Amino acid sequence: MKIAALALLGSLLPAICHSEERPPFVGSYAIDCGADRQCWLVIDKPKKDAFLAIWTVSDRQDFSDLKCGIPLFLRNTEDGFLRAGLDGKAIEIERQQGGGVFVRGLAPARCGIDLTGPYIPVAE
Repeated sequence: MKIAALALLGSLLPAICHSEERPPFVGSYAIDCGADRQCWLVIDKPKKDAFLAIWTVSDRQDFSDLKCGIPLFLRNTEDGFLRAGLDGKAIEIERQQGGGVFVRGLAPARCGIDLTGPYIPVAE
């Protein structure tokens, strides 16, 4: 799973970084998730009506040492949110001023840490 998730993340980053005009939400984001880990959220729009969000948790010193990956397709509700269901819970990604996003509803049990909260844009 580590290699597949990293390959998918690697294939999305060039498209995100080189696109001239990105749709809302599309981009790379980071959240502080501890001294020994780095946590990222990459959002792409591979389909006209769906966004793909991929959360990754890896070793802070070695990004290729993937600890957890969560891919999730979400729908744009046209009210400033991307929404989906996962494990019977509603997951929301809300756009924030300044280009960041706020994640709600992602259960800590998925990766063993809390990945909800504010994410800042990176690689802009």
